[in-house]
Amino acid sequence: MVYRHLPDHREEHSRRLDVIGLILFGFGIALLSYVLEVFGEHTLSGRAILGLLGVPAISLTAYGLRHARSFLCFG
Repeated sequence: MVYRHLPDHREEHSRRLDVIGLILFGFGIALLSYVLEVFGEHTLSGRAILGLLGVPAISLTAYGLRHARSFLCFG
């Protein structure tokens, strides 16, 4: 039924996996999750938490810029 009623949307040339983007995004999200968990436990000072929030912010910003650049290049 699926092959009969759903159109085939596969691209002729698929893009390769962006390993650097995967690492930037995964690292940023994992560290952000960790920092928010530590923030909820109040085991670090506010200054330390703000410092730790900078690392995932940089990682996720780098991922966003990389994604935007690849999106504009490949449209």
